Amino acid sequence: MIANTYAALKENRDKERARLEGVSPEPAATLGVLRTPNVARYSQEALYQEGTMIWTRIATSIIVTVADALGYETFINLLDEYQRPANMRLAKELLDEHDFPVDPSSAFALLLLWSQGCLFNDYRANRRSIKSSVPGAMSEAADWCPQVQAMKELGEADRLGELQTWCEAYDNLIMQAVNPNGYFTYLDCIGKEGGRYCVTYIKDEADPPGANYYEKVKNLQEARLEQKDTLLPRPWRTWPFLMPRAYEQLEVAPAVRAKAGTFIKARIAMDNLIIGAHALGWEKLLDLIFTEHTKGFANCSTDLRSYFGIVGDDIVNAGLALASSLYMMGYDGHSLIQFDDEGAEGVATRCKLVDTAKNLGMADEIEDLSLWCDYHHNHVIHAINPEFQVTHTHCLGRGDKYCRFCLK
Repeated sequence: MIANTYAALKENRDKERARLEGVSPEPAATLGVLRTPNVARYSQEALYQEGTMIWTRIATSIIVTVADALGYETFINLLDEYQRPANMRLAKELLDEHDFPVDPSSAFALLLLWSQGCLFNDYRANRRSIKSSVPGAMSEAADWCPQVQAMKELGEADRLGELQTWCEAYDNLIMQAVNPNGYFTYLDCIGKEGGRYCVTYIKDEADPPGANYYEKVKNLQEARLEQKDTLLPRPWRTWPFLMPRAYEQLEVAPAVRAKAGTFIKARIAMDNLIIGAHALGWEKLLDLIFTEHTKGFANCSTDLRSYFGIVGDDIVNAGLALASSLYMMGYDGHSLIQFDDEGAEGVATRCKLVDTAKNLGMADEIEDLSLWCDYHHNHVIHAINPEFQVTHTHCLGRGDKYCRFCLK
C-alpha cells in the first residue's frame, strides 16, 4: 500500500506512467462508463443523490482544511477574486438556457436552480416577515443541511467553525452574478452550537461597510444577527413552501436534476481545492488533506462497499467498486477499457474537474490535480483491499491527450 503523501503518490505516478507508456503508448478504443450489476439495482436518481453526498463530503472537508490553513478572511477574499467571475459566466449560461429575466427575483430563482439536486431540497421559502414588513426581503429555512451532515459522517462536526460565513459568501457570489446588491445572511445555522435550523435572510444592500468582501459579509452578518428577532418570524418551520414563478415553471426530471447535483457539488469542491492549491501549493494542501481526512473517508468508503453489496476482496470486486463510484459521481467521460482478474485500465476524454479549472481561469495551475484523484479513488479501492492501488498516469490537466488510470 502506497502512503498517502504527496511525495509517495507523485513518485508512484511517474513510475506507473513510464510502465504504461512502455506497454501501451495509446489507450484502446473507449467502451463507455460501465453500469455494473451492483449499480443497476438502484434508480439513477438514488445513485446520483448518493454521489452528490460523496461530493458534499469532499467539498466541505476541503473548505475547512483551506480555511483553517489560510484563515477565513484570506480564503473568502480569494473566492471573491477567482470564483466571482467564474460564477458570473455560469450564471449567464443558466439564465440564457431557462430564459430568466435579469432582475432580483431571478437572482433568487437562479440560486434555487443552482441548488437543484444538491440535496438542499428541504428549504422552505418566505417572501415577507409577519412581525415587521421588510420590503424586498426574502428568506429560507431548513432543519437539515447536507454540509453539516457531511462533516458528521466524517467525524469532524467540531471543525465547522465559520462555515456559516463561507455559505453566505458563496451564495452571495451566485446571487450577485444577477443582482450585484443581493446579500445573504444566515441568522441561524444547524452547524453552530444551539442551532436548530438553517435560516437565511436575503435583502439588497447597496454598499455594506467593509474594506474587502469578507469584511462586508461579516459586518452585515453581525448587524443582521442583532436584529434577528425583528427581521424574521418564528416558528420558521410553519412557513409555506414558495418558489419564484420562473423557478416553478421549470420541468426537470428527477434523475436529470440529481445528476446536475453531482456536477455542481464537484465544481464547488474543485473550486475550493484549486484556489487552496493556488494559495498553499499542491504539496502542502494535499498533505494537509491526507493527514486530516483519511480516517473519515476510509470509514465512509466502507459504508459505500456495503451500499453496493460487494463482499469479495479480489481485483475484480475492486474494479466493480471503482466503476460504480465513477458512475454515481457523474464521471460520464470516464471509461474502463480493460477489466479482468489482472486489473483495470481506464481512460477519460473529458473531465469536469479540469473543466472547473478552465472556468476559474486556472487551467495552468493543476499540474498535481491527478494526485488528489488518486487519493480519493483509493479510499474506495482500499475498502475492498488495501493492497490495490489506483494511479492516474496521464491527465488532461497536465496537457495529456487523455486522462489515463490503472488499477493493480
